[in-house]
Amino acid sequence: MISLYYEGGPLYMGGITLLAIVLVSFAIYTFTRMNSSLSSENRMKHFRILKEMGLLALVFGLFSMCISFTGMFAAIEQAGDVSSAVLAGGMKVMMIPVVYGFIIFLLSRVILIGFSWKEGK
Repeated sequence: MISLYYEGGPLYMGGITLLAIVLVSFAIYTFTRMNSSLSSENRMKHFRILKEMGLLALVFGLFSMCISFTGMFAAIEQAGDVSSAVLAGGMKVMMIPVVYGFIIFLLSRVILIGFSWKEGK
């Protein structure tokens, strides 16, 4: 698992991990304040922020893929002839941050579903 983290690029994976930490911390903060002092309007604002943080993680993963594509195309242009195995290996590595971003996005959605379920009780 750690090897995938480093293969995906510490800059991109670190940014997505930072977003995940902020997302979980903010979700815990919202959960602890949900019963006591959050008004309905503030609660909805917190839910929107959680949704946007998850979406930002997904977009950051897609952004890293776009940057990787431009680097890959520049390397292919410089090298000339590249085997399909090398190309597939590069594409596999560039998809790691995208999948990680999707996982964080899904985590934010699961958190929001849990909050909605708790609010309905």
